[in-house]
Amino acid sequence: MEIKEIIAQFEEKRQNIATDLSCLENLEKAGNLSDPFNVQNNCSIVLLDRDADFVKTIFNKYVSVIEILKTGVNFNTEDIFHFAEYRIDGSHTITKNIYEVDGLNINFRGNYCFHHALIRSISWNVKTNYVGETRGKSRRSIPLRVNQPWNHKPGSKHTFVNAETLRQELMVQLMETAKYYAVIDYLHELERVEADMKSINRYVSREMHVNLAWNELLKAKSMKEIKSTKWKRICALNINAGKMNVFQLNAIKNLRPYITWEQTDRIIQALRNGSGYSTDPRMFAEIVFPALANDNDVRYDIWDVLKMSKDLGRRVDIHPVTRATVTNLHDRIMVDHRAYQARQKYSGEKNNLQIAEVFQPIVEAVREDERYEVITLATELIKEGAAMNHCVGSYIDSVNDGDCLIARGRLNNERVTIEFKYDRKEDILYAKQVQMKHNQKPSQETMNDVYELLDSINEKEVDYAKYDWGYHGRPRAIHELDHDEFEQLIPF
Repeated sequence: MEIKEIIAQFEEKRQNIATDLSCLENLEKAGNLSDPFNVQNNCSIVLLDRDADFVKTIFNKYVSVIEILKTGVNFNTEDIFHFAEYRIDGSHTITKNIYEVDGLNINFRGNYCFHHALIRSISWNVKTNYVGETRGKSRRSIPLRVNQPWNHKPGSKHTFVNAETLRQELMVQLMETAKYYAVIDYLHELERVEADMKSINRYVSREMHVNLAWNELLKAKSMKEIKSTKWKRICALNINAGKMNVFQLNAIKNLRPYITWEQTDRIIQALRNGSGYSTDPRMFAEIVFPALANDNDVRYDIWDVLKMSKDLGRRVDIHPVTRATVTNLHDRIMVDHRAYQARQKYSGEKNNLQIAEVFQPIVEAVREDERYEVITLATELIKEGAAMNHCVGSYIDSVNDGDCLIARGRLNNERVTIEFKYDRKEDILYAKQVQMKHNQKPSQETMNDVYELLDSINEKEVDYAKYDWGYHGRPRAIHELDHDEFEQLIPF
C-alpha cells in the first residue's frame, strides 16, 4: 500500500474511533470554546480511561469550585483522567499524543478548559517506517518496543500486551491493512503464546517479553527474516525453527549463558514436545528441566545449579536430567561456589547489598519485629548459606538486581531463611522460600507467622498458598545430620 493510501486510511479510521463528545458541546460555562480540551481542530480525541459522562460530571464539579475560589483548581487524585489525540504531522507522520488531565482553568474571557500535560507521544513515520515514542522534557524519540502499551501506562520488559489489545490500536490496524507481513506474523504468534499460557504456570504470563521493536517488524519482509537474524545460532539447531515463536526463541536466548549448546538442543526438543516456557531464565529453567526429567521435583535445585555454575564460569550440561543428578550436581557445585565466594573481596561499598525500593515495606516491618532480620551485607549472606547448609550465599546478585530480598528469622524455635519476592502483576509481596537448615521446610505455624508479616504489608487479601514453593527438603546423608538428629537414629 502506498504512503498516500495509508494516510487516507488513517483519516477515515480516526473519525470512526474518536470518542463521541457530543454531550460536552453545550457545556454550561464552556463559553466559545469548541471543546473543553483546547486541542487542535484537525485531530480526533479518544478518552483512554474514562467515559464522556464522567468527564462532563468532573467539568461541572470543578466549575463550582472555581466560582467560589475565583481561580483554577487541581483535581483530586481520583478525578484525574487521560486522553489521546490522533493527528497528521506533515505529510506522512501519524502521531498519537497522550495527555493527563489534572485540573480545570479559567481564562481572561471567563471561559473554562481542562488543564492537561503531554506525557507521551507515539509517532509512525510511514515514509521511513520508524515508530518512536517520546517522554519527558528531553523529547528524544526512541524506538517503541512491541511489549510497550500504546496508552498512558508506562511500558517495561515485564509488560505483556496481548493481540486483542494491540488490534484495537489504530496504527496497528493500519499496519495490518497495509500488509506488513511481519506485523501480521507477530500478532498470530502472540495469539499462540496466549493460548500456550493457558496451560502452563500462572506466573509465566507476566514474564513473557521479547526485545523487538515495531521498526524491525515494519522493515522486515516476514517474521522468518527477523528470526534468522536475531536468533541465528539457535535457529541453526532446529530445522523447524520457523515453527518456534519469538518468545520461545527469546526464552532460549536468555537461558543460553547458563547452558551448553548440547543442552540447548535438548531444550529445543522439549519445547517441540510441548514444554511450557518463559522469557525469564529462572522461570524457564524451573519449567523446562522438569519437562526433560518428567519429574517436577527437579525444579527445586535447578536454578541454583545454573546460577552457581555461571558464577564459576561453567555451562551446565545434564543428561539425562534426573532428581538425583541435579541434587548431586547441586551439592558438588555448592562446595566449589563457597570456595569461589571466599576468594571474593566483599568490603566497603561492595559489601552493602542493594535492597530494591519495592522491598522497603518488608524492611520497615522487620524493624518492628525482633524475630526477623533483613540481611543487608554480602558477607552475612554468605555466612547464612554456610550456617544453614544451603546456597542462599549465591543470591548476592539476585538481591542487588532487585529480584528478591533475603531475611533470617527464629520463629517457634525454628531457625529459617526467607526469600521474599514481588509479584508485579498482583502488586503484592510474598515468600517464595522459607527454609530451615539443609533446605528443610518449617512447620505450618512458622509459615503462618511469615504470612501474618506479609498481611501487615500487603493492602489486599492474598492466598499465599498459591506461592508456596512446596519444598519439604530432600533426604540428607548421615554426615549432614546435626548431633541431636543423629542421636535420634540410634536405637534404644
